[in-house]
Amino acid sequence: MQFHFSNHVLDVDLRELTRGGESVAVEPQVFDLLVHLIENRDHVVTKDDLIETVWDESVRDKAAGADSPARR
Repeated sequence: MQFHFSNHVLDVDLRELTRGGESVAVEPQVFDLLVHLIENRDHVVTKDDLIETVWDESVRDKAAGADSPARR
């Protein structure tokens, strides 16, 4: 599947982002984030949804701790 926007192409199957036909280096999690945001472009994407979809459990635990009253 490919998503086209501006002069960019995000190819999900190849896991490649190109701009003007030239490959753009993108970290794996950033690529996953782009895919998730584009696939859900018609919906509000919550922080919890992003953490669950893109990041692993350790980041989810850190994020939960950041919201605790003791850290505020």
